[in-house]
Amino acid sequence: LTDARICKINLRGDEQDIVIGPEITGVLLEAAFNEVHNAYVLQELLSLRRPIDRVIRFLVDVIDRSVGPKVGHCVAALPMSREDIADYLFLQRETVSRCFSQLHRAGFLQMPDRHTGVIKDMEHFRELLDIDNEDASNFTKSTQTPA
Repeated sequence: LTDARICKINLRGDEQDIVIGPEITGVLLEAAFNEVHNAYVLQELLSLRRPIDRVIRFLVDVIDRSVGPKVGHCVAALPMSREDIADYLFLQRETVSRCFSQLHRAGFLQMPDRHTGVIKDMEHFRELLDIDNEDASNFTKSTQTPA
């Protein structure tokens, strides 16, 4: 257990009624920054047109929010089911599964279980978001299974 400090804030008063110590101010500012950053990431994610880009950005965001290395070999603890990920990304569950399969076939992603993704080379994985449309089309075509 750790020590905790409780602060009562009168929300109906003026600014003079609010007295917060510097340590609490820092925590509140960090929390506010994180919320704004997460909203920006979600907006960026939803602006991506291709489903594979949304899934890649989602996985990068999961890694970025996790504790642990953000380079090289990274483990992403997937906090939701495929259905929930699909809802979050405004995609169909089947589309999310297809994207995971494409990333697996291309050698970027391993799925030891349904709630864990292992990205072998995080730097190269991040670069998938920066490739131009022609290279992106080639990546998608090269990872599809023949009909």
